[in-house]
Order: sequence, then C-alpha cells, then structure tokens
Amino acid sequence: MVGVPTINRCDNCRIRKKKCGEQRPSCAECIRSGWDCPGYPPRWKFVNETPRLKKLYSRRKYIFESNTTSPDVMKPDKVIPSPIVSGSDLFLFENFEVVSLEIPRFHGNNPLATKLMYCLGCKVKGDLVPLWLIGSFFQYIPGHLGHNIALDDAITCVCSLYCDRSSNEYTKSKAIYRNYIRALSSLQKCLVEERLRFQSETLCASLLLQMCELLVNVDKAKWIDLARGTSQLIQARGVGRYKDLFDLGMLESQLSYIVIQSAKFKEDCYLHQPEWRALLATTSKWPSNTVTTNELKSLELRIELCHQLFELPSILMAASSFLQNSGGLLTGSYPVFMDNILEIRSKLKAWLSCGVEPHIFPNPWDTDGTTVQYSDPIAGVVDCVANTILLTLDKVICSLYHRNMATHAVDTFDDPEIVEGWYRRALVAYNFVQGESTFAVKPLEIGLRQFHRLVRSHSP
Repeated sequence: MVGVPTINRCDNCRIRKKKCGEQRPSCAECIRSGWDCPGYPPRWKFVNETPRLKKLYSRRKYIFESNTTSPDVMKPDKVIPSPIVSGSDLFLFENFEVVSLEIPRFHGNNPLATKLMYCLGCKVKGDLVPLWLIGSFFQYIPGHLGHNIALDDAITCVCSLYCDRSSNEYTKSKAIYRNYIRALSSLQKCLVEERLRFQSETLCASLLLQMCELLVNVDKAKWIDLARGTSQLIQARGVGRYKDLFDLGMLESQLSYIVIQSAKFKEDCYLHQPEWRALLATTSKWPSNTVTTNELKSLELRIELCHQLFELPSILMAASSFLQNSGGLLTGSYPVFMDNILEIRSKLKAWLSCGVEPHIFPNPWDTDGTTVQYSDPIAGVVDCVANTILLTLDKVICSLYHRNMATHAVDTFDDPEIVEGWYRRALVAYNFVQGESTFAVKPLEIGLRQFHRLVRSHSP
C-alpha cells in the first residue's frame, strides 16, 4: 500500500533522508553527527480489514449483538432439525448472557416490514391460515421492528413460512428450521433480561413462535408448552401493560389458548378476575379491507365465546371435587356451582341460537347441521367449541344426578335429540376445519382433548 514505511528509521535519519543503520541504542549516523538518537518508535501500518469485517457482520442484525448469536458461533448451517429447547422451558429465567439492543436495526427503508406486508396480503391454503385471522395486532408490527431481536427473528421465521417458494422441500425445511432455532434463541435471551422481558415486542415474538411451532415441529406436541409460557408471560406483565391496541390485540388472540391452559392444569382462569374482564370490555379493530365481513363476524364471535368460558375451568374443578367427595347429588342437595353450570348452559344455548346460527346457516329455519356453511376456519372453530362445551356440561350434569336417576325425575339436561344435534354440529364443524387448515385444527384438537379429559374425570 502506498505510504506504508518498509523500514523503521529514527526521526533524525528520516528528516535528513539518510539511510539509518537502526543500531541500538544509537544509530551510526547520529553518532557520526554528534546528535542524540531518538530511537525507533513503532509505526502504524494501514491494513485492509474489509474482508474480515464483512465476514464478521455478514449476518449480524445489531452492531452490539451478542457473539453467541453470531453465525460463527451458532453455525446454523450445521444444525440438524431435531427436538429443540422450546415450550415453557424458555420462560425459566436462568443465567444466560444478556443481549444489548440499543441501536435500531433499520434507519431507512425496512425490508423486513415490506416482506411482512406481502405475507399479510398473500393468499394461502393447506397448512396455513391468513395472518389477519390470527389477530389484529399484525397491523402494528412493522412499527415495532428493528428494536427487539426476538421480534425481528420471529417475523423472519413467519415470513420464511409464508413466502418461501422453494421447489426443494428439504432446502425449504432446512432454512425454516434455521430461522426457527435462531428465533427461539433470541426469545430466550430477551426473556432473561429484565429490561426486555415484559416489552410488547417480546410478547409478540412469543406468540408468533407459538404459531410457528404448529408448522415447524409437526406432531411433536410442543405447542401446548409454548402456549403455557405465553399465558404465564401475559399474566406476569399485569393488566396495566395492555393499554394500547397492539398489546390488546395480542391479548385477544390468546384468550382461547389461556382457557385451554386453565383446563389442562386444572386452575382458575385469571381472565375471570374483575380487572381482566374490565380490560377486555374494549376490543381491538381490524384495518379496513384486510378481512371480509363474514371473517370479521367470525372473529367477533370467537371473542364473545371466550368471554363465556372464563369461568368454566373453575366450575368444572368444583364439580370434580364435589363428585370425588360425595359421589353425586343426594336428595334435597343442590350445590351452589349447579346454578353456575345451568346459567352458562342457558347463555351458551341462547348465544348459539341468536349469534352463531344466523352466521353459519343460509336457511335460518334449517339448523340440524346438514346445510351448515362456514365462511372461514374461525367460524368452524367457534361452532365446534360451543357445541362441545354444551356436550361437556350435559355430561357433567348427568354425572351429578347419576345416583338418583332411577328414583327421581331429572330435568336438568336436554332431550337426547337435542344432545345428538350438538354432537352432529360439533363433528361437522371439526371436519370442516380439518379440511381447511391443519394449522387451525391442531389447537382445536388440543382444546377438545382437555375438555374430554375433564368429562372423563367427572364420570362416576
């Protein structure tokens, strides 16, 4: 390189442009001239660092990103898709190295947001469902990109699922797994740093990866663990953090999953508490021209159904405890929770008749389940869950009255024909959802399984 010295002369020889012998402690020229030799200070040499820096920052998203997330350390190309650390284990706060994310990723155009907007508008079929049907919070994600590595990596994973048009399925799967593993690692690091743990972006990354789990790890039953972790994170953040529409939209998208968690682990649903109910009195809005009128109605019905189920896990636990201690209703006995069961059943039947059936039956006089038409998978999920809950409550009531059925008239459960109609509707709805999207049917299967287990536990 021009200007780089090849010899290290003393300053006297350099100024006089004399050849320096570089003797120590004084060179021969300085001794001959009677001057004090200043010595040989080290000189800076200009080195071209472009190749090394290009390799170092080739995949980094933040200047001060932790080295543990750099490709040289993780080596994602050598990762073989296998059972990975996921689920509620991500939410155990252990001693991991924290990540400093002070410098935003994007200063001008945001290519990741552009890619996300394309995914929001693309038509999907098969395993996937339109992203807008998952929640209204997607409209706010572009403004939150570039500040939280967990959210950025989660969106990268989502986009790889929705935009990858690779004809090579192995290559596609490998790239998706690489993005998924990186996103899980980033989420884990954000969860252990107190400053990032309760950020809206971290919560968004958690529920997005919960969505990705349904598609990446097929039939590995890890989704319920991630849903458990997300539910715990929502509760730990507290009611006060759901003030804007972004956080409220994320909360609404998880209502049914939180109820499933409460049923699975036999615990009271925290959404039944007054402060959470007051919060959920406000609903988020979808932007215009993103969902159809029928899809919007289905989404509204889903939220209405969840509001009716917040109390259900507590009531079923009370019924189970009552059966274990007494074995059933005795003559003249009438536990308090029976009023709650009958009230939920009555409200749910009225809501199905007035809210759901006009939405799914082209002929309002034909509600036997043979001509039902679901406009989207969400409508099928709502109808399936509602009818399954009615079947569950009917079996609970039958179990409570089991000992007295031979000698006492039982008027607390419906006629067999009505019960058969609930079963038929639930089956038709389930088959529709299964045919429309494997992504939508997996959480439905898990939720139905939890309620079936509760029903079996009530059997005398």
